[in-house]
Amino acid sequence: MEGSINEEIKSQRLNEILRLQDDITLRKNKELIGTLQEVLIEGASKTDKGKLTGRTRTNKIVNFEGDESVIGRLISVEIVRAMRHSREGRLPSQSQ
Repeated sequence: MEGSINEEIKSQRLNEILRLQDDITLRKNKELIGTLQEVLIEGASKTDKGKLTGRTRTNKIVNFEGDESVIGRLISVEIVRAMRHSREGRLPSQSQ
């Protein structure tokens, strides 16, 4: 069909866009390092049962060590590390 694009080229273009989006997302997440974010605590982290997980007001995932008594509450969490799809935090009273 005239004007159609080869499937391999479509796939290459999509992968290029996805890589670019990953780079942008990581850069924007890194901008949050050192900031306090209000986080609604959902429960134990799916990837690390020793940590809690929650979401910021902009629906960003934050994992951190904390007591289960904060589940269901909004608390301030300092962002200390950023990955593409989540952020690692700590409670402000947990100094290094």
